[in-house]
Amino acid sequence: MEFLYDYGLFLLKAITFVVATAIIIGLVLGGGSRRKSSARGGVIEVIKLNDDFKKMRHTLKRAIDGESEAKKEQKEQQKQEKKQEKQQKKQARRNQEGEPEEKSQRVFLVDFEGDIKASAVEELRSYGLVLSALG
Repeated sequence: MEFLYDYGLFLLKAITFVVATAIIIGLVLGGGSRRKSSARGGVIEVIKLNDDFKKMRHTLKRAIDGESEAKKEQKEQQKQEKKQEKQQKKQARRNQEGEPEEKSQRVFLVDFEGDIKASAVEELRSYGLVLSALG
């Protein structure tokens, strides 16, 4: 009976060792592949912040001016937005007829994570080239 107990204990130790070794190897290989993929190409994520800012502005107006004032302000803003949409449609029709298009001003926010040695400056420069090509 003692033999079975010792054998079971040995199996548990062996299984624990194998599982721990597999986890460590998996973490090492997984971490290495993540670094390689991010160093190769990088990722550009585009988020439109206008809608979030409009919601924040509306919430602040409602808190400061009160509900009735905020509703009046919102209706006025919706009227202005409709007016702007009509102007944009007219401009699009004019552009189809051959008139030059007015370019709107764009602002890009770059959240760049770097270190004190500036080891990723080349990557930031490549983003700059892409943004200058867009603008």
